[in-house]
Amino acid sequence: MDQAELLRLFKQMVVIRHMEERCAELYQQGKIGGFLHLYIGQEATGVGIVSARGPNDNVITAYRDHGIAIACGMEPKVALAEMLGKATGCSKGKGGSMHLADKRLRYWGGHAIVGAHIPLADGIALADKYRGSDSVTICLFGDGATNIGYFHEALNLATVWSLPIFFVCENNHYGMGTSIERASAVPEMRQKAAAYNIPSAQVDGMELLAVRAAAEQALAHVRSGKGPFFLESMTYRFRGHSMGDPERYRKQEEVRKWQADDPIGKVEKLLVERGVSQAEIEAREAEAEAIVVEAEKFAEESPFPARGGRLGRHLCRDQGVLRPLRARARARHAYLGRGHRWGSRGRGHEWAQTSGRDHDHQLCFSGVGPDRQPGGQDPLHVRRPIRSAAGHPHHLRRRQTIGRHAFPDT
Repeated sequence: MDQAELLRLFKQMVVIRHMEERCAELYQQGKIGGFLHLYIGQEATGVGIVSARGPNDNVITAYRDHGIAIACGMEPKVALAEMLGKATGCSKGKGGSMHLADKRLRYWGGHAIVGAHIPLADGIALADKYRGSDSVTICLFGDGATNIGYFHEALNLATVWSLPIFFVCENNHYGMGTSIERASAVPEMRQKAAAYNIPSAQVDGMELLAVRAAAEQALAHVRSGKGPFFLESMTYRFRGHSMGDPERYRKQEEVRKWQADDPIGKVEKLLVERGVSQAEIEAREAEAEAIVVEAEKFAEESPFPARGGRLGRHLCRDQGVLRPLRARARARHAYLGRGHRWGSRGRGHEWAQTSGRDHDHQLCFSGVGPDRQPGGQDPLHVRRPIRSAAGHPHHLRRRQTIGRHAFPDT
C-alpha cells in the first residue's frame, strides 16, 4: 500500500473515531434515540475490509454499522443526520442508527436483527451470479451471529449454490455481554465454516494492513469462481455493546490492555516509520475532526421529516413498486367485501361466488393443482372462500387464526 492510500485510510479511521465519540455525547444529550452501537476499536477491520472491494461489490452488515457506512463512502453528515432522525439522513430520518444504508454506494445496511442479514447477503450474491456479474458480496457480522440459525442456513446455501460471497466475522470476543467461551462450542468462529466446506482464514483485526491483505486474498478467491470464503477478524470494542451497557461482564484491565493496541495508533506509528512528518499526521487528524464538526452542524440544522409522510415513499419512488401494491390491496378489499370469508380447509368446497381472478381460482379450486396431490390434504396456505352468513367477512376475523385471512393467495 502506497503512502497516499495509507494516509487516506488513516484519516477515514480518525473520522469514524471522532464521529462515534460525538455520537455517544449526542446520545447522552437525548438527541439520538433508540439503540446506539459504537464502532470504537474496530476501525481497522471495517476500513481494511471495505477498502479492498471492487467498484461493483456489495456490502451488508449488522447493527454496528456506522463505521462500515463511512468506509463505504457515506458522508458523515448524512450518517449523523440519520441518527438524529433528520430528513437529510440516508433513510430520510426514518431508519436510525441501526439502519444506515445507501443503494448508490451498494451498501445495503445496517440490520438490527442478529444474523438476519446473512441470508439477505446470499440473495444479493445469487442475483449477481444470475446476472453473470463479477461482483462479490461482502457480509460482515459479529461472533454472536455464528450461533444463530440464519448463519448456518446461509453458509450452507452459499456452498450449495457456489455463491460469490465473502463472509467476515468481526470477532470482538463478546456477544452482547456473553464471552465466546460461554456461548460457542468452538473457540474459533472460522471452524464453523468448515462444516460447510468453506475455506477460511483468521487475521489480526487491529492491524489495518493485515486486514487489507487478507481481504484482497479472499476477494480474489471468490471472484475467481471458487465459491464463498470466510474470514475471522480478531478485534475488540472499546465501549460497551450499546450505550446502555454497564459492562459488568469484563474487567477494566482487559479493556485497557486492548486500548494499548489501538488500531489508529498502530497506523500512526507505521506512518512515522515510513517518513511521514508528525505535522502532516496532525493535519489529517485536524481535517477529520473538522469533518465531524461540520457533520454535526449539518445534522443539527436539518429539518425533521414532515409529519404524515409515508414511510416507504422514498424507498419505492423510482421502482414502480407502490402502484401495483396499492392496486392489489384495493382488489383484495373489493374481493373480501363481496361476502366471502376464508374459512374451512375441508375437502369438497367449491366457489361460493365466481371470481375472475385466475390466481385465486387456482389456489381455491378443490380440484388437483400444483399445490395439491390427488387424494392428499390441502397445504396450510390454501383457503377456500365460503359465503358468510352475515354477508360480511370482517366480524369473523377475530375468531380466525392469525395469518389465515391475511395472504390467502400467496
